[in-house]
Amino acid sequence: MSKKRVPRRRPVKKRIVRTISVLPTLLTLGNAFCGFLAMAYVADAVGGFGRDPSIAPAVLIQRAAWLVFLAMVFDALDGRIARITRTDSSFGAELDSLCDVITFGATPAFLVKVIVQLDAPNLFATRPRIALWFSVLFVACAILRLARYNVENLSGRIGPRHYFRGLPTPAAAGVVASLVLLHYDLLRNETLAAVFGKSACTWASAWILNALPVVAVLLGLLMISRLPFTHLVNRLTRGRRPFLYVIMLVFLLVLAAFLTEVFLAVAFCGYVAGSLAALVVPGPWRRDIDRFATEEEEAEEEEGEGGTGGGAGEEEEARAPPA
Repeated sequence: MSKKRVPRRRPVKKRIVRTISVLPTLLTLGNAFCGFLAMAYVADAVGGFGRDPSIAPAVLIQRAAWLVFLAMVFDALDGRIARITRTDSSFGAELDSLCDVITFGATPAFLVKVIVQLDAPNLFATRPRIALWFSVLFVACAILRLARYNVENLSGRIGPRHYFRGLPTPAAAGVVASLVLLHYDLLRNETLAAVFGKSACTWASAWILNALPVVAVLLGLLMISRLPFTHLVNRLTRGRRPFLYVIMLVFLLVLAAFLTEVFLAVAFCGYVAGSLAALVVPGPWRRDIDRFATEEEEAEEEEGEGGTGGGAGEEEEARAPPA
């Protein structure tokens, strides 16, 4: 009886990074800067170290949430600039993932932990350890999500252009940050109070506060799942569209300018809910999802279960080396 031959691993070549692309790297570091500054704001809101007493803690929390969205701008630009200037590299991709861990992993988790302690009473105000471990789970899932993407990108298994495997970390962070902003906006927005009633807005704000730690856990599980989530930017901007389509996008942007917090919360929560609904609701999108599942199964059969280290960036395929 012959023994099964185990293929030998090829030795990994050592690479020395001598030069880096300046502009994409600065943009990626801008992402990390926004994440760290956001955590600094949250820490100041809790401890008040060196904080201007005229600035309320709620204002600092809101600034931190807005910085998460500013970081998304940097995260979107760095890959596209690298692709346009043809300076994409493995170094840039790895740097992108490290910065994403700070901004889209640690910062949203820190926001969740602090806000439930700061804005008492709520379900988790008297159970801070539960909120802490829910936040830790979110960070752990974000790290695993990014590491998995690195490995699969290195092996050429990043999947179809219009889909991600698992919820992207910027989208998960966007859900948390938008709900934090909506929580405060419901308490102070007079327009919403006039339309829906003050008591309804107060109830909705309290509901968001109580649900945030649970939402963080669900988002973490979706990040490490293998479920397909559409690449919304590619879907909306690539290809030729009818003239009415552009008019509709302009209308949505105008609406976002007037009800920014509400629009962001609806957009990010709607993205997650819509992606999950597309898995069970019949429609023309089922063809792409079925093709995604077929490619996933074929890739699993081809590769088997072998470990590979290192990798490339996060959601932006642009920073990853071209296949």
